[in-house]
Amino acid sequence: MAELGRKFLYRIFCVAALIVTVYLMIDLSLSHTLDIKVMVLFGIIF
Repeated sequence: MAELGRKFLYRIFCVAALIVTVYLMIDLSLSHTLDIKVMVLFGIIF
């Protein structure tokens, strides 16, 4: 049962991280500060 809880928390964390990443990419794109360096940095981190 503890394994199931750990997997559930991990999935929630991954979904939250993905939502934050998508939000940041959209925000940077709309403010026209998204360039190739930022995209490479997100790619490395993600």
